Amino acid sequence: MPAVKLAKATFTRPDQVRDVIHDFDAGGFTSPSARDPARPRG
Repeated sequence: MPAVKLAKATFTRPDQVRDVIHDFDAGGFTSPSARDPARPRG
């Protein structure tokens, strides 16, 4: 599905969709919070 259609379906901008896809391709399912060392654990 093109980024423009995904953006419309998720109420966001196409560049944000492309960034998310790029980040997913680079890191898979790892969430940003799991990679954030400043986030407190507990």
